[in-house]
This record gives sequence, C-alpha cells and structure tokens, in this order.
Amino acid sequence: MTYLRLKIGPMRDFEALAQRFDGLRLEFLSTHQADETVASVIAVYAEDVSAVVDAMMGWDAHAVAVIETTTGVAIVRVRGPVPEGYRVIEDIAVPPLYPIVVTDGHLHVEYLLPEPEVSTFREALVTRGVQFTIEQVSSRYAPDGGVTPRQQEVVSLAVEHGYYELPRRTSQAELATRLEVDTSVVNRILRRAEGQLIPAATLRWSGPTGEG
Repeated sequence: MTYLRLKIGPMRDFEALAQRFDGLRLEFLSTHQADETVASVIAVYAEDVSAVVDAMMGWDAHAVAVIETTTGVAIVRVRGPVPEGYRVIEDIAVPPLYPIVVTDGHLHVEYLLPEPEVSTFREALVTRGVQFTIEQVSSRYAPDGGVTPRQQEVVSLAVEHGYYELPRRTSQAELATRLEVDTSVVNRILRRAEGQLIPAATLRWSGPTGEG
C-alpha cells in the first residue's frame, strides 16, 4: 500500500476564513454525498469560534448548522454542492483518511492506496482540475510511526486510566484535568492518534497470515 498526503487548494471560502482568523484550524471529521450535495461534519478550532461559525453561515450555496460548541471548538454540519475534488473519491472508489485538516485555506488530505492505483489517482486529480501538491508519499506506510510523542503520552494515559475499556473508567474531561489542558485538546489529540493507529491495525489484519 502507498501512503499519500496531498495539499489541495487554496479553497476560496477556507482561505477567506484563514485571512480573518489567525491560528484557525478546521478538521473534516466525515463527509457524505447525497445526490448533488455533500454533507460534512467539521470541527472548528479557534480563539473565537462563534465569529468563525458566523462567517461560515454567510457562505454562498451552503447550509451551515451548529451541532455542538464548547470553549475553543465548535462542531458544525455543512451541506453544499459537490466539489470536483470530492468527485475524485468516486473516480477511484477509495475514501480519504479522516480527519482532513484545513490550514491556511488548504486541505491536507491523506490517502492509502494500492500501488497500481496511484497513477490513476493522480490522473483523476488532473482531469478534475484539482489544484494540488504532493506533501508526502511512502510505499512503506506505518501510521503508528507517525504518532507524535505528545499523542503517545495522551493515548498511554487514556489506556492506563481505562478510557478504552467498556464501560469506560475515565472521560476526556478527566484526562484533560490530569494533563491540565482543555477537553477539546484531549479530544483532538486522541482523534489524530486514532486516525494513525486504526489504519495500521487494519493493514495488519488484511496482510498475509500464517497457519499454526
């Protein structure tokens, strides 16, 4: 399998937000196409999330609804026309890895593709007129190797205190208290780490297994 990380854009609406709000970070948590529209769940990280959400409400041809807000973060649902870059998913029948991070008006999108599909994927991007640069490509994809020391610290703490047990013995709020950070920070770190570790696990499951 080949790992690709692309920088796509700039995207007009996201670029306008980045110019207005310093330090803004957005993350696509999920996307779903219905007919000729795409519904996306987006996490907004900013000092003044209310102002960012208000600006998003003014986007042309998009419906924006707030799902949840807390200090420094808002979760919103955005529905709008299908962009050409999204149609590449249909072309290659392979979804990206989530979350998709948006900074400075650009999307940073990760894909895990069979090696023979890489050239097809690039051709689809060019055909669709998607403006992109390749930030990273690797034929030896090891997501667990991409977990940062901070992510390792938080995940290890979560495991130690039973966050991944059923029922859970701790919460993100309690982990945040132990780490002396906001709950939204713990949420973001865990999701990013899980986004690296879960694909690694599925690769091991799908790999050749011995009998014994």
